Amino acid sequence: MAHKHNQVIENNENMGELIDLLAKSKESFIKSNLSIHLHSRELTLIADIKKHNKPHHKKARVAKYAKMMQDEDGICKKYEMHKKIYLNRYKKLENKGLITIKMDVDDLPYELTFTDKGNEVLNEISELSKTWEDKVCADFDEKSELIALLQKVSKNAIAYSYAHEKNKKCVL
Repeated sequence: MAHKHNQVIENNENMGELIDLLAKSKESFIKSNLSIHLHSRELTLIADIKKHNKPHHKKARVAKYAKMMQDEDGICKKYEMHKKIYLNRYKKLENKGLITIKMDVDDLPYELTFTDKGNEVLNEISELSKTWEDKVCADFDEKSELIALLQKVSKNAIAYSYAHEKNKKCVL
């Protein structure tokens, strides 16, 4: 029996809504099959930590933080206030043994690193993501064409998120 939303999906020509549906499906699959209970926001935070630990991202954060600390518009004071609130988001991951939070390291106010357990969870998320992809593409012969189209669209789309990140006044 076909799913009751198949007709709605077939008639939906809104690319953003379809992408959101895929993202929600992948997240649900990962959360349902992960060996540890994580909330959606925690999965997002884990992805952010993974991204921010890449050398080129860390270098950009260091440069932005140094610039921000020289700003005379009071950004520094606002940043200190928001830093505590922001880091509280990561406390649950630290309490679950997935990350460590180190303060005042490498020209940054804090650094988030994965523990061995955190790296195991990262690997598990990666494997579950591949499994989800195999399942949703099982009856789909044009997967390589879809990937090529998504790569092309992503190249156009990245400019918007990059510009947003570059214009942020803070380094969080």
